Amino acid sequence: MINTITTIQEITLQAYDFGIYRRLQDEKDMSRDQIFNLFEEWGKEFEKEHEGHEWSGDYYNEIDTFIMAKNDAL
Repeated sequence: MINTITTIQEITLQAYDFGIYRRLQDEKDMSRDQIFNLFEEWGKEFEKEHEGHEWSGDYYNEIDTFIMAKNDAL
């Protein structure tokens, strides 16, 4: 079951894996709390943008696309 907590966790995992966490720390001088609060905001934004979407295996690809777009916008 996909819910906001699942989405925030997946965003956090992928952002860490893609080096976004480190970039936010190093380049943006953000604290751990600030970064995790940002990932929470991203999770809520993702959920709102995909409200009512019936996932058919594309959830993880959508998360990846979403956070890479966020990374590009930083």
